Amino acid sequence: MSEHLTKFGGHKQAAGLTVSIDKLNDFHRALIEYTETHITEADLENTLELEAELTPEDLTLDVFDVIAELEPFGFGNPKPKFLLKNAVIQSKRLVGKDVKHVQLALQVKNVLVESIGFNLAKICEKFGTNDTIDAVVEMLADSWNGQRKFKLRIVDIRASIDM
Repeated sequence: MSEHLTKFGGHKQAAGLTVSIDKLNDFHRALIEYTETHITEADLENTLELEAELTPEDLTLDVFDVIAELEPFGFGNPKPKFLLKNAVIQSKRLVGKDVKHVQLALQVKNVLVESIGFNLAKICEKFGTNDTIDAVVEMLADSWNGQRKFKLRIVDIRASIDM
């Protein structure tokens, strides 16, 4: 579509372009045509690649420290995501300036772990205390006031399917 652009460039993870106003409609039409012929439903499917299912014994700073040895995370070495099944919500609190985030205390068998879900407040509306969930999570180590604590960052969440 370079014929519709004033300038363009980028790489696999970023692109920049400039379109003059008089070519914007032509560019838009060409973009729609391209997507209709080259993009499939499978291309639009959201998928999460998971490393493993976590057990209660995995919910420790020691395990986090082993995973952290794989850093730096980024393109080509994504931060590992894990499945946490059958976690019972012990408490739920909406947080953030716009109240878009949620903090959950999750009980997994005999282990209680704090978690944060950024921009997940809306999705978590349907869950309450004592509900059992499955979640895709990343491990975190939170340091505050000289204390280091294990936590989880919730990437995605659903009602548990095999309680």
